[in-house]
Amino acid sequence: MALEEKDKLAVVTALMGHDRAEVRERQEALFKATNSVIPGFIAIAAFSVAQPSLKWVLLVGQFLLLALYLLVFFTFRQWLANARACLNIRESFIKNPQLLADDLSSTLLRPIQKSDREGIRDDHLWFLFGLTLFSGLVMIVFMLVL
Repeated sequence: MALEEKDKLAVVTALMGHDRAEVRERQEALFKATNSVIPGFIAIAAFSVAQPSLKWVLLVGQFLLLALYLLVFFTFRQWLANARACLNIRESFIKNPQLLADDLSSTLLRPIQKSDREGIRDDHLWFLFGLTLFSGLVMIVFMLVL
């Protein structure tokens, strides 16, 4: 039994809602990572002032925290890009109703292609990344100079 176009549109609309929620969750996860890491940089640097004998151990901790942030940022950013590409795929059905006339199972659940990633920009995330990286480096320099 084939679905009617209004039923296909309902499926696409529901998936778009899910994709939008996933995009928001991924962005929020990146913001939470930053909100956790920056105070961590500051706390480790402050603790190194109180415990100068542990300076090198704490410096290694700063580098590990920075490496963890880099890993989390680039992993979450890739997940966010995938979620946005899925949203672009779903939105293409709304922009081009002819796609709804085709078989949804072959076009809706297809692998992400390069064209699906066009128009996706996350400039605000790069600002966040730069700010976090800068704060981590400043705290590392602070610990080395102190």
